[in-house]
Amino acid sequence: MKKFSLLLMFLFLSVSFSNFTFSSTVYTTGFGSGINNLTWINPYSGNPETAFTGTVNGTLDGNPAIFYCIDINHYVYLGDGVSYTDNGNTIAKITYILNNYYPFISYAYTGSLATVDSEAAAIQMAIWHFSDGLDVNTCDQPNIAARAWQIITDANANTGNLVTNASLEITPTGNTDEFYVTALDQNNNPLSGVTITLTSSTGTLSSGSAITGPDGNTPVLTVTLLPDYTAEITASASITVHQGLQYKRSIDPDNYQKLVFATPITLLKQVTFNFDAPLPVELSSFTSSVSGRNVQLNWETKTEKNSNKFNIEKMNSAIGANWESIGSVKAAVLSNSPKNYTYTDTKLQSGKYQYRLKMIDNDGSFSYSSVEAGEVAIPKDFAVSQNYPNPFNPSTKIDYQVPVDAKVILEVYNIAGQKVVELVNQEQSAGYYTVDFGSTKLSSGVYIYRLAASDKATGNNFSSIKKMMLLK
Repeated sequence: MKKFSLLLMFLFLSVSFSNFTFSSTVYTTGFGSGINNLTWINPYSGNPETAFTGTVNGTLDGNPAIFYCIDINHYVYLGDGVSYTDNGNTIAKITYILNNYYPFISYAYTGSLATVDSEAAAIQMAIWHFSDGLDVNTCDQPNIAARAWQIITDANANTGNLVTNASLEITPTGNTDEFYVTALDQNNNPLSGVTITLTSSTGTLSSGSAITGPDGNTPVLTVTLLPDYTAEITASASITVHQGLQYKRSIDPDNYQKLVFATPITLLKQVTFNFDAPLPVELSSFTSSVSGRNVQLNWETKTEKNSNKFNIEKMNSAIGANWESIGSVKAAVLSNSPKNYTYTDTKLQSGKYQYRLKMIDNDGSFSYSSVEAGEVAIPKDFAVSQNYPNPFNPSTKIDYQVPVDAKVILEVYNIAGQKVVELVNQEQSAGYYTVDFGSTKLSSGVYIYRLAASDKATGNNFSSIKKMMLLK
């Protein structure tokens, strides 16, 4: 865990998930469970490294909290007064470990080591394996190395239905001034009996509070809109913040270690929603279809008046509840007949994705469509694609796919059969990959690239070669 000062560190976190936000304060209070002076080979320097390996204790809004580290190559400096802020969710396999091992699962449990300190050290090493490429076999304590490999193997085999953060959502009914609030637990199941506190900064609400029913929804509520058809609604409730959130230093974050939250906690959070003036876009359909690694979105409008554009927003379900804008399509501006639009999100990694349209008017007002989902499956076969562009100068890209966890080697040879560069030589998880290749030192001519892979489970081998041309 690198070398920590024992002074207090103050972390001021401002976290947002989808459309709700909350602010919290975290204090670290020292080392938690772990092993002092554990030694391994640093994957970045190739040199032996000796340090404390395990958890860090702290508090989140006065509640006990525990962290692991996800950046083996940098120091954490404590007590320097610089804040650490939310950096989104960590990767799925680390989240799986946090959901299935100490401290979320109380020590001791089936398979755990003889002491909680040894178990925490093994978990930290498994996390570093996924975040930093640590070879846990270089650990100088064989029992911790062996346990770390058990945890790594479990995460590789079973990462799937991950526990996420519970959510709070405000949804308009479609009528001008009506809405309801939904509370969902960390598994996206409805939460019944949650008291929601409601306020409006611009209009009068039909009620200042509401309680969710068996479906997780409050009764339909109304708000008095201003003359321009606007109102801002705020709903507050206690919602669970779950493990998997990572934090980075607010100043010079790339030179300081990052932390990941390891224990769930309940905090008061709030969600806001803005009622906007009715938009001049009447959306009649919005659908998605998946073809290989691509998700195609299609939508149709019945009529448009003064419409500007459609922003396409995407959320990766495995990463978290943050929407990102990935493109836009120009609207028709004025139309009294149906108009059809399409947008394709290409070269996606395997996983589940959600999409929505942000329909924007020329005066800047906007509203959102319903949400459409698409899932890109894990590839079925090993394959390597023709590089693009080809011929190329000065660089090109090579796509390949891996259907199972495998040892992958990607090499480039000249026409005489001499290896000029090794682009990949490592174990990789099932999925899709792209490698950039370019060199100012190579002369024009034909080159050959070869992908070789070995299935870790069966031992079966795959090999494929293709030609490419460098023109200078």
